[in-house]
Amino acid sequence: MEAGQLVYKNVLKYVPSVHNSTIRRSMPFTVPLQCRYYRYHHVYKHGIRPLWRNQTRFKSLQSPNSFALRIINGDWVPDHMMNTFYLGQPIHFEATTNLTIPGTKLFIHSCYATASPALNSTPRYTVIENYGCMVDSKYETCSSHFVPPRTKNTINFFVDAFQFNALSPMVNKYYMHCTMVVTSNSMITQSAKSCHYDKSMRRWVELEGNHRVCSCCDSVCINEDATLPVGSKSTISSDALLVIEKQGGDVEAEGKEDHEPIQHSEETYADTRVPEHSDPENYEGAGEPGAEYW
Repeated sequence: MEAGQLVYKNVLKYVPSVHNSTIRRSMPFTVPLQCRYYRYHHVYKHGIRPLWRNQTRFKSLQSPNSFALRIINGDWVPDHMMNTFYLGQPIHFEATTNLTIPGTKLFIHSCYATASPALNSTPRYTVIENYGCMVDSKYETCSSHFVPPRTKNTINFFVDAFQFNALSPMVNKYYMHCTMVVTSNSMITQSAKSCHYDKSMRRWVELEGNHRVCSCCDSVCINEDATLPVGSKSTISSDALLVIEKQGGDVEAEGKEDHEPIQHSEETYADTRVPEHSDPENYEGAGEPGAEYW
């Protein structure tokens, strides 16, 4: 070791062949050789470019059907800075998968919200269940529904922003958890659909027009894809969604991470009602449908 370097030293000795001659054209000599290596160094700084002889030995650890749930703006463009919403404001979601197998299609089986990132935490509110039935859209004060464009690897929908009753209205956030599935059958079935309730028509409708498969949304839908291959189904969670109450009619949500909740007076709370978005079957403390909360 010399000055933080690992040093290999050798001596090259050259001894010419002896010939029975009166002349010579070379002389014996020695050459000292040294190889020095820094003990701590970055390989890329030394121009080392490894060459893999057999690339078939390396396989990506990423699933061929990796899923994502993103918050997007009103123009259906991803916006990572948008995480603050006013009560009742539409929150646009985009479910995606990087499909690599021809003939497959993405569907959402269920979605629910929790106040913490933990999937099994409470309180809990169901948005989509029964293999693609958006039960949240059936509430009278709610406009949540699936919306186009819809492709083989994307599904768009929006949910009216809500707050958990068990939490303070000043600091009320939640996470959306959606179970997505990729099926090899692109046909719309009871277990692969995107249905929401159309209040004007007073019936369930399917995003792609196959309304008959939505007839089971008020009962129990049949699972027609009971044996799905590994990696074709996964539950994905969104980032934290902060929902605050709106004060006045001329204030717009900025959707920035540094957005501070607006302070309210007691008179403001007296004129503000929380929408009936509670789900009595999913968590304790929820009121009966049609009840008013102050």
